[in-house]
Amino acid sequence: MDRVRSKRTVTSRRSRVQRRGKVWGGIDLGGTKIEAVVIDGHGKPIGHARHPTPTQGEPEDVVREMYGALEEAVQTAGLHGGLRGARKHGARGAQGRGEG
Repeated sequence: MDRVRSKRTVTSRRSRVQRRGKVWGGIDLGGTKIEAVVIDGHGKPIGHARHPTPTQGEPEDVVREMYGALEEAVQTAGLHGGLRGARKHGARGAQGRGEG
């Protein structure tokens, strides 16, 4: 998804997403990379980003990088509203209790 897109492509993609309604985001956290994807209501990937997993620092640094990757995926999808209205589904807290 690193290829350059024209303004027209981004505009038409945003229009398709707006017609389809909700979009979903997902994050794959690995030891070397964090990959984020945004899919439309039909399950089609419309945005993507890949960041390196921080190897130093605190757990909060990893969370910030995860958030940044998802924000970038939202931007590559042509959705300029950011992560407004984002919710977590299936997340687990430190004690393994569901939080989302």
